[in-house]
Amino acid sequence: MSPKNPKPDVEPEQAFSFTGEPPAGGWTEEHVRQALRWVMDPDLQINIVDLGLVYGVEFGPGGVRVLMTLTSPGCPYGDLLVANVRDMVQMLRGVRRVTVELVWEPAWNPMMMNEDLRIELGFDVADKGKAT
Repeated sequence: MSPKNPKPDVEPEQAFSFTGEPPAGGWTEEHVRQALRWVMDPDLQINIVDLGLVYGVEFGPGGVRVLMTLTSPGCPYGDLLVANVRDMVQMLRGVRRVTVELVWEPAWNPMMMNEDLRIELGFDVADKGKAT
């Protein structure tokens, strides 16, 4: 995937089918993250996974819980992003319930973006892992 082209290099239907049966063993965190690469930050037009907004994915009986943050607590697109995350994960066949929990710890910072994206946007990769 290229940061200039924020959508996955592999079309989702090639890696797995949203409407098909879940793979043997069920959906994984990687499947959910791949699906969430289709959810774009409206301002930056970059997917929320590469931005580092998805902190975790948990599974329960028939349900998925996504832990995510926003670039700031006052983000005007917070409700839209949460709705888009919920809608995208619910497209996975067999997922009956999706809970999206906004978390603020740790606070998001540019070092949470993937390295290629940080380089493209001009953030110093030498500070990887350090909060700004």
